[in-house]
Amino acid sequence: MRSWTSNHPEALSLVPKELRSDATSDVYLPPSSDVGVLGVKWNPRLDCLGFRAVPQIPTGTLTKRILLSNVMKVYDPLGLLMPVVIWGRIIIQRLWRAGIGWDTDLPEMYVSESKDWFAQLRIAADIKIPRWYMVRSDLSDVQLHLIADGGEQAYACVAYWRFTYSDDSVSTALVGSKARVSPLKPISIPRSELQAALIASRFAQTILQAHRFEPSATTFWTDSTTVLKWIRSDARAFKPFVAHRLGEILETTNPSDWRWIPTSLNVADDATKPKRTDFTASHRWFTGPQFLVEPTSAWPTERHINEEETSPDPELKSNLLILLLDIPLPYSVPDPTRFNSWLRLLRATARVLQGARLFRLKLSRPIHPNSKLYIDHTTSPHQVHAADIIEAEKMLVRQAQRESFPEELTNLRSSKPVPKDSRIKKLAPILDEEGLMRQDTRIISAPGVNNETKSPMILDGRHYISRLIIFHEHVKASHQFNELVLNELRQRFSIPRARGTIRSVASSCLKCKRWNTKPMQPQIDAPEAITPFHFILGSSSVVPWTTSLTDADLSRRCDWRRTLRLADHFWARWLREYLPTLRQRGPNNNNLLNLGEGDVVLIADPTLPRGLWPLGRVAKVYLGPDGAVRVADVHTKGGVLRRPARKLILMEAATQPVTTSG
Repeated sequence: MRSWTSNHPEALSLVPKELRSDATSDVYLPPSSDVGVLGVKWNPRLDCLGFRAVPQIPTGTLTKRILLSNVMKVYDPLGLLMPVVIWGRIIIQRLWRAGIGWDTDLPEMYVSESKDWFAQLRIAADIKIPRWYMVRSDLSDVQLHLIADGGEQAYACVAYWRFTYSDDSVSTALVGSKARVSPLKPISIPRSELQAALIASRFAQTILQAHRFEPSATTFWTDSTTVLKWIRSDARAFKPFVAHRLGEILETTNPSDWRWIPTSLNVADDATKPKRTDFTASHRWFTGPQFLVEPTSAWPTERHINEEETSPDPELKSNLLILLLDIPLPYSVPDPTRFNSWLRLLRATARVLQGARLFRLKLSRPIHPNSKLYIDHTTSPHQVHAADIIEAEKMLVRQAQRESFPEELTNLRSSKPVPKDSRIKKLAPILDEEGLMRQDTRIISAPGVNNETKSPMILDGRHYISRLIIFHEHVKASHQFNELVLNELRQRFSIPRARGTIRSVASSCLKCKRWNTKPMQPQIDAPEAITPFHFILGSSSVVPWTTSLTDADLSRRCDWRRTLRLADHFWARWLREYLPTLRQRGPNNNNLLNLGEGDVVLIADPTLPRGLWPLGRVAKVYLGPDGAVRVADVHTKGGVLRRPARKLILMEAATQPVTTSG
């Protein structure tokens, strides 16, 4: 590596002469020994930054091409000469707007202004700026201050360090600046001021990342009360142009970091309204506003503005009146035909409900004026609650019922019976409190049975949603065991001709088409109801051994305990799989088979072990207002017991069906 240089002679003496820079070949640096560093000039002996010489003021014809060439020759990466540099860019933009050609002689007004710019540039080329910020090393506090301003021609920001030393003395140092010419399409002054505030917030992050020391405070100054009001308000209340920029500003700054400064003290104003001035090293651009070296008590304070005297803000969104109507729409859920999975459709609908809930929550909660975009910390947007899943299922079933049974729903809402030719007349449909159509079953009062099983939701097997549900159960059953699918569906749904629909869904399953095995066929013509004792002992009435058992007994060598525990499993399956088939109720009470005297019944008693329910004969029956038997006296070997009819299971009828009047 060659061309070494240093501002310290002792350090430079350690480098061989042939490896030093040509400008610093002598250890004792002359005052005029400038070295080119990153496009600017550096005087190692004075430790100051300078700028390259600029061409002389053109004496001949001046065109846009010649002017642009000279503007592009000015290299100022830190923005130390921004009031001069931005002036040249503004002149070029004005020529562009005027439609002047590249090689056309400039009008006199532009020639005069261009010569003023050249003269200002010649003066700025002689400026020397200390490379080292601080004048002393006994620092006690460091602050960063950024001043922003926007105008019709440009918007800019300039940054300064404020150093406080151990003796409470204060010095300032120019860090740099950023500026942009205003866009060709004119924007309002408040928007230009907001653009200046935006580049100030960005520039502050660049400065903080590029320096090793961290300031105790970062303060932003603007003379626009409108921008200050915007920053202290909710960004969502404004139109997109303002809202987006406020959102970015508030991501890296706090509203309390922003302060007001009078226009007369706004140093950034020198870059937005350039003019010919005495731009030397003593200019306020290089030292910052005078109040920065004064105590904080002497800093500018914001003047009070009467809100009633100000005109309406044109950047605010128009006030909209939002009416939330609870109207059952025909397409209130996602289109089911776009889904091939019941779970995906269910979760998508739950997401819609979750979004609606969060939207209502935000409408009902006030947002603090100084807060950022509101985030509900009590609810994660990535989680779907169980309540949303349950409500989504009800919405989808409700949608399927509206499309499959519109006439039946209309009649039930009007307290009328369903049509006589309805496919679900035998299911005795009723409407629950949520508007869902359910089956009114005979086991509605059965104890220990889930409410969904007692009164299942009615679905049409031909509807797409129904087929998605059936296919979901089909997959859960490992693409086989249609009876298992039927039993699972019966726990919550009542589907007419469900077996045929299940076979249809299974036959259309692509995975099932690769199987050469014949599915098991149910035996539906059995001479009597299958109970757990048929599988174990071949009889439906026997008193087995009773003892306390657990699943651990299944793996022990005591075969009799294993047999009894299996009986418990069969009993649970009988209650779950066979009992739902007994729930169908007729559409009315006509021709209802009531209990009669002499009937042999089994008395259901959940407190007794299985197989010990007493058997007896009906001695007397008591009718209800509807003519149906509600209570009966049963003669057993232990005496006469009075039990409700729902606790009596008819084993053998002794009389003909009793016809009752509804």
